[in-house]
Amino acid sequence: MKKWLGVALVALLIGVTIYTTWMKEPSVAEGIKIGDKAPDFELRTLEGDVVNLSDYEGKRVLVNFWATWCPPCIKETPDMVAYYKAHQKEGIEILSVNLTSTETGSAPVEAFVEKYEMPFKTVLDAMDEVSKVYQIAAVPTSYFIDADGIIHKKVEGGVSSAQLQQIFNEMR
Repeated sequence: MKKWLGVALVALLIGVTIYTTWMKEPSVAEGIKIGDKAPDFELRTLEGDVVNLSDYEGKRVLVNFWATWCPPCIKETPDMVAYYKAHQKEGIEILSVNLTSTETGSAPVEAFVEKYEMPFKTVLDAMDEVSKVYQIAAVPTSYFIDADGIIHKKVEGGVSSAQLQQIFNEMR
């Protein structure tokens, strides 16, 4: 009896493994990589305005995924603000994507944006839709997208002023 129970248990485990391997739904973002066209998305700002990534077509764009509680995000924000203010007229944009589902609401996001006087648009990924498409595993994560909408570089972790300068220059 114990032998049959063991065989049944092994068969069940094999069946579950096969089912989860073959029947699971493939990830929408599977395979997103450097050189791909950046997937378009639509999110809302703190004020409720709709922003699409495609609104930035023709510009070099940094799409930065972040959270208010993230120390590297806090550290990189002043550099991004300063770089944007100095280079905005050169056709660069920064689109700040807050991972709102990790926050206690939108109030901390609003306070963060005000504290750091962020002059670029901040949008809220409240349902993790965009972060899943862009395969965000850690914050901050930044995607640099060229004027043709092609992903030029992905940086996991904070970006410095020097990195911003170098990567935006590479995309000229």
